[in-house]
Amino acid sequence: MRVVIVGAGPAGLSLHHLLRARGHEVHLIERARSFDRIGYGIGLWGNAWRILEELGAADTVSRSATAVDHWQLRDAAGRVLGDIRLQPTPGRKTTAADAEPRPFSVIHRAELHDALWTGVPDAVVTMGTTVEAVEQDDGGATLTLSDGSRQRADVLVGADGVHSRVRQLVFGVEPRDLGTAAWGFRIPPGVDLPDGFTELLGEDGKALLLVGMPGTRMATLSMRVPSERVVEDPLAYLRAHSREWILPEILDAVAATDAEIFFDRNREADLARFDRGRVVLIGDAAHALHPIVGMGASLALEDAWVLADQLGAAGIGQEPALEGFTHRRRGPVRRARREAALARRLVLTENAAMRRLRDFLATRASWFGGSFARRAARLSRPPSERL
Repeated sequence: MRVVIVGAGPAGLSLHHLLRARGHEVHLIERARSFDRIGYGIGLWGNAWRILEELGAADTVSRSATAVDHWQLRDAAGRVLGDIRLQPTPGRKTTAADAEPRPFSVIHRAELHDALWTGVPDAVVTMGTTVEAVEQDDGGATLTLSDGSRQRADVLVGADGVHSRVRQLVFGVEPRDLGTAAWGFRIPPGVDLPDGFTELLGEDGKALLLVGMPGTRMATLSMRVPSERVVEDPLAYLRAHSREWILPEILDAVAATDAEIFFDRNREADLARFDRGRVVLIGDAAHALHPIVGMGASLALEDAWVLADQLGAAGIGQEPALEGFTHRRRGPVRRARREAALARRLVLTENAAMRRLRDFLATRASWFGGSFARRAARLSRPPSERL
């Protein structure tokens, strides 16, 4: 079976490896001409680690990832509200070969991408090319590309992110702006950061995540930005709206070193189905949600695993297989969407009374820590059992 995957991010690359291992012919189409190092911190839950193990990439990824063993919550003034010690998820083995679950970790997106890019032959990738049209018939899908060429596929996979061209062409759905935006950047040396994983619950609907570990100093910030607001200079905008705790010092250091800033508005794509004929969407193309719970990459890797499992080794009955993919993914995606919506309303609130409630709950380690532990335990189960 020939599968064309549009998008060579974590979702598309993971699917490429899984399908090739099952004997399928796979071709990747990527709109970027080259991959840069701009990005943000990504959370890897137990479900992502399970799939990285199957891909043979877990050890490589772990060398660049930072395991999170405690989570500190601070208010806008920098006062510690809660210091949650994260216990490792108890190991469980269903077979002798079943790997122990790895802890929740944070990694820069570029490092994860590098690990998944390893082993992808140049011959199966078309770079700097976009999809201009998609036509379907009983035998498959035909893509017209921006270079004038055409590609034929038994199955077409849109793994091209929240701004998916495949979703736009085949499903007619554009992403919805959530009224918040995200910044991501590496923190230059010289700023005195607390160790571990720190979350600042800021003012005016703002949350800052800091990872301060040897060799890994990253910041990811979300805050409310009205949909109609034009942000021409993301760093200048952030500096003008940031006065909490250590944030001005961090941003001064970033400005002084001319560090690169990732910036994007937070958008969601909420579809009733992820398949249509011989076309299927995975990752943010299918179900982009707010990044506040750090589930995007883990859901994307799960999508790749489930789709490869649906298509199997023979790829017979592609349309029923894609329908089955939608059926299997609806539940996990809905649950993650509910969790993200609740966290967004609570953490990124501009309401003073809600902020007081948020900060009070942060002082109760059992509430935040218990929520984290329950999610970690659920996601640590092997995909063959859970999905």
